[in-house]
Amino acid sequence: MNKQEFLESIRSQLGGIPKEDVEKSLDYYAEMIEDRVEDGLTEEEAVEAIGTPDEAVSQILMDTSFAKLVKAKMKPKRRLSVWEIILIVLGSPVWLPLILAVFVIILSVYIVLWSVILVLYAVDLSFAACAFGGLVCISAFLLNGAIAEGIFMFGISIACAGLAVLMFFGSNQVTKGMWFVSKKIAVGIKSCFIRRRDS
Repeated sequence: MNKQEFLESIRSQLGGIPKEDVEKSLDYYAEMIEDRVEDGLTEEEAVEAIGTPDEAVSQILMDTSFAKLVKAKMKPKRRLSVWEIILIVLGSPVWLPLILAVFVIILSVYIVLWSVILVLYAVDLSFAACAFGGLVCISAFLLNGAIAEGIFMFGISIACAGLAVLMFFGSNQVTKGMWFVSKKIAVGIKSCFIRRRDS
């Protein structure tokens, strides 16, 4: 795929984004290709090094604000007639609560998912606190001559410290996965606001 085909493929997938943003993105990718060609790659190799047009479109969608997409989508293509305005106003008791309900449900699911991640880090912190607290208690047991209890508390402290370390790495992986899923959801929602033109 050469530079022109790559840019045209991107342009054909960005029907709902404001024209100036599309041109700005195309200029950016054209410059990237030209820089790589200047570094000694062929045009096809430079395009391949950048990635697929679909990946470029996903990145452009991530960089475009949601408000800008909605504004471009809601901008009327023609002037509304009087009866269309009347129907919109009369139908608002039905469609407005439905839109709000969908928005609240999506927001609630998103908040719950990120709350799970916060809970994972809170449990991790509690394991670390237990390990530290156990180490403090060991000295109290040893000062009172309770050596068996001190050894038991030492074992529990080591176990809690190990769980804290394991949970930290596990929580980080879950967070990365959630971040990836969040980006995919955002791109999916934003892609509902663009229309793909036929090449």
